[in-house]
Amino acid sequence: MATLAEKQGAERWKQTVDTFHVFEVRQGQCLKVNVTVLQGFNITKGTFGNYLDTPDPYVLLHIPSSPEPRKKTRAVDNNISPVWNETFSFYCDYKNKENELRVTLMDANYTIDETLGETTLKLGEFNLNERKRVMLNFYQTSQVEIEILLEIDKPALRFCRELSDDEIKFVEHRRERVYRSMQKLLAKRAPQDISEVPSIGILGSGGGFRAMIAFSGVFKGLVDSGILDLATYVVGLSGSSWYITTTYSHPDWPRASPGELQKEIRKDVSVHWAGRLLTPGNMLQYLNTVMTKYKIGQPVSFTDFFGHLIGDTLLNKRKHYKLTDLREKLRDGQSPFPLCTCLHVKNAVDAREFHEWVEFSPYEIGMAKYGTFMDTKLFGSKFFMGSLVRQYEELPLHYLQGYTALRSRYYYIHNCT
Repeated sequence: MATLAEKQGAERWKQTVDTFHVFEVRQGQCLKVNVTVLQGFNITKGTFGNYLDTPDPYVLLHIPSSPEPRKKTRAVDNNISPVWNETFSFYCDYKNKENELRVTLMDANYTIDETLGETTLKLGEFNLNERKRVMLNFYQTSQVEIEILLEIDKPALRFCRELSDDEIKFVEHRRERVYRSMQKLLAKRAPQDISEVPSIGILGSGGGFRAMIAFSGVFKGLVDSGILDLATYVVGLSGSSWYITTTYSHPDWPRASPGELQKEIRKDVSVHWAGRLLTPGNMLQYLNTVMTKYKIGQPVSFTDFFGHLIGDTLLNKRKHYKLTDLREKLRDGQSPFPLCTCLHVKNAVDAREFHEWVEFSPYEIGMAKYGTFMDTKLFGSKFFMGSLVRQYEELPLHYLQGYTALRSRYYYIHNCT
């Protein structure tokens, strides 16, 4: 048993040395460009064009260095002095001195829209945090008034290698439960003080349905023996992560034992999936879901289709569940903390030479290697230099099941850089 002096010395060491900060994590500054298109004056199509038609003007905004470079106002029908009052936000690298805003005045037509004029503004000529109105001239009489505000955007990602506040709070609650379980199971061999309780993680391997079925047997044995009560984390990859998400999303978990839940899993996987899932109705449903995702600007891949197959096999009526829905199962540390993982790899590079781990929890998704994490609610949203460019609805749990079974080539990295 450690002496009082040894305990005090260890506590002082914890307060002065942060083992997670071996490397310093820094993020670049993201410039947020807010452009408000206010109104137009004397919009003209030229002397000859005005005789034929009154313009239906709208404005195109284009910042080539932004991840979402093009945006436009609505068209105002038959109006030479339109009022728009529409605000748009762009995100750029603050250090990029070539950032520029291209403004194009357009006339909407039934066939091909007509360009009435274009001008370019150098963003480096504007001051930070200072609203400035600019009158833009097109042709000899057409004018458009805009307002520009540049500011440094606050990151929506967490840049740190330490645990999140939610996970720290969970670990504190879980440690109390583990301490009591160790007293019961280990008796005299148990830790004499709660500060001596170790953080035990149980790791499942990958391997599709075989890994899932094997891990279900392991889980049953851990519960029956009382060892699962000693664990702080359960971690899975591919098939073992399917088991974790399927079990934790079940409405009866953790009241029901893994043995009881095994009956449902056995029933779901015993029927051949191809004949049951690859029906015209299901395929049409999958296609419609993928096309809806594509239309709103999210990337689509084979993972979408594969995730549908796994979700219809294992989740059934819980297919709409999201990873954040599992937070309820962690209340007061009642269950071990679930972590699903996958590998990020590069095209044309052997995974044995380059691979990086991505972890998914009900609270955060991120890469410990870079100390970059995002709220799980933002899973599927678009980021640039840590700033939230566009927020989408959190991707469902079945997509995560498909994602963790495949080597990630770009989704998380692409959307967070």
